[in-house]
Amino acid sequence: MKYLKLTYILLALLLIAQISSAQHGHQNNDTQIEALRVALEQTDQILEQALEAVRASGSPTTKMYFEQAQNLQRNAWNSFRENTQSGYQRAKMQTEQAREMAQKAVATYRSTDENNDSVLRKLEQLKELLEQTRGMNGNTMSGPRRALYESAQNNLRLAWEFYRQGQFRASIKLCEQVENITKSLLNYSNTDNRQKLYYEHNAENFEAVYEKYKELIAECNLQQSKTIFEQAEQRYQQANQLAQDGSYQPAVKNLNQAKRLIQKAIDRCSGINNFEIKFEKILSEANRIKENLNLSDEIISKQLEQVYVQLENARSFIDNSQNNRATVALKAAQLTLRKIKQQIEKSPF
Repeated sequence: MKYLKLTYILLALLLIAQISSAQHGHQNNDTQIEALRVALEQTDQILEQALEAVRASGSPTTKMYFEQAQNLQRNAWNSFRENTQSGYQRAKMQTEQAREMAQKAVATYRSTDENNDSVLRKLEQLKELLEQTRGMNGNTMSGPRRALYESAQNNLRLAWEFYRQGQFRASIKLCEQVENITKSLLNYSNTDNRQKLYYEHNAENFEAVYEKYKELIAECNLQQSKTIFEQAEQRYQQANQLAQDGSYQPAVKNLNQAKRLIQKAIDRCSGINNFEIKFEKILSEANRIKENLNLSDEIISKQLEQVYVQLENARSFIDNSQNNRATVALKAAQLTLRKIKQQIEKSPF
């Protein structure tokens, strides 16, 4: 309805201009004076109709053009009332200029009104978007993220103030800032969702591995492996707590650390099992030789004692998870045992 009225005003102004131009060329003097008076009255009507729109616009530019139109139209009537040929000519020129200013005022109003609607739509969209952003971020909106959200709120509040004052350009600039901030917050939220899914998937896999290896660690009965496994449990608990708080990135980090600790505990147990097998094999072979040993063979007896000492050292290293030293001790016992076996094979008894 508003635009129809504006269109009517503009068409009326153009029609008056065409009629005035046509009448000026084909009428006698009295008729031209009467036509000029009618044109002045029509211009008055147009200005009166445009006055309401100008007041509603709140645009300084629209108001300026309209005031110029009013002044020109006032001068046009003054010139017309001189009842002179030069006065009629000035009146015609001034009322035409008044219509031109009125056209500019109405055109500016239309532009202002369109900007008004455009900015209003943007403000309402951003209001909804900001509320959506708050809902999507939820409890995770803390620290820098909360600061961003509050900045967007303040900018949007100021944008509304500029809009109400008719400062649409300033309002739209703030709207752009708010939009950029909300996009950043929505990106944070989307990242959170991806990290949440990633964490939940990996947490399920971890729980399956955890239950599987918990029994193995217990059977291993190695204190160091148990301690490492307990550290893994603590990391997993921390990961769950962080996930509950919505901090999925550090939660994933703790979960991965828990996985590595479990693997470390398993590796220790696997290494110990290999040591145990070697230890038992060497000890069993040493005991068998001892049972069949001729007690008069002092050299072999001393070497066998050396094997037992080396095995005793290996036992201590294994229990203390000193893997490198355990390997050396077992290797030494194995070499000594090999020498004993070679001597027994060469012995005539």
